[in-house]
Amino acid sequence: MACGRSWIVAAGLAGLAGCATAESPGSTPPSPVRQAETAARPVDPALWVVRDADSTMYLFGTVHVRRPGSNWGDADVRAALEASDTVWTEVELDDGEADRQAAMLFAAGTTGVPTLLASLEPDRREQLLAAASELGLPAAGIDRMEPWLAALLIAVLPVTRAGYDPQAGIDEAVVAEARAQGKALAWLETPQRQISVFDGLSQPLQLAFLYDTLDAYGEGPAEVAALEAAWEAGDVAALDSLVVTPMAERYPELHAVLMTDRNRAWAERLSIVLDGSGTDFVAVGAGHLVGDDSLAVMLEAKGYAVERIGTPGA
Repeated sequence: MACGRSWIVAAGLAGLAGCATAESPGSTPPSPVRQAETAARPVDPALWVVRDADSTMYLFGTVHVRRPGSNWGDADVRAALEASDTVWTEVELDDGEADRQAAMLFAAGTTGVPTLLASLEPDRREQLLAAASELGLPAAGIDRMEPWLAALLIAVLPVTRAGYDPQAGIDEAVVAEARAQGKALAWLETPQRQISVFDGLSQPLQLAFLYDTLDAYGEGPAEVAALEAAWEAGDVAALDSLVVTPMAERYPELHAVLMTDRNRAWAERLSIVLDGSGTDFVAVGAGHLVGDDSLAVMLEAKGYAVERIGTPGA
């Protein structure tokens, strides 16, 4: 496996999906030349269609951060969105940002004793403080966080500092295009549900996740580049090997609550939509559409016809 810790960054991005991630000190916006090169780069992302007698539903895997100006979809994806009546995302974007931020701050704060720094072994404490200092995160703020939020920030902030932007993510681009076309918007879960995935993890697992994140510190931009290349090529096998399989092997509990359980809940929700009629476009993190327990597999198991559109990536 080329990038064995891509799942850490992917988990961090999933946890902060839709939330405005603070820009880290030292971040450098891409140059106009770099933006032009990125925008011109062709993409062939994976797209599925789900059908029954009177319904059509497109499933589109996204990445939650991109460099500003990046291409967000090819002709097949754009045509699918244009043909759809309703566009779904994981959570409400734009209008729901305040709710997401409030939910995260409420869940992630701790008034318990010991605080985070006091609960760590000295070497881990120094490791966390060094990363926080480099990222411009105050020690006092880190000390009052649950381990899961500290891990998410340590995973994601180096990525934003490298020029990747949550506001340039595919989800945001899809919603902007849907708004421009006057589409109805819907979402699959609440901010509270999304945050509870991490906040509900056991303390030992939260700490283990934090330690893995610290050990992988600095690798984030390269990991995102690998994920980005797999997404652009529509290479679902690579996405599986970079994100889903290593997460399932390293942390089956995290994989279950972050991927499998949510896929199952979404499949139930979307099957109700499919029992009606019309055309829908569903944009969720690409990891939810690969692997043996993907959203596409779960909908197929319910009896719907599921087909990959276009030529799969190599």
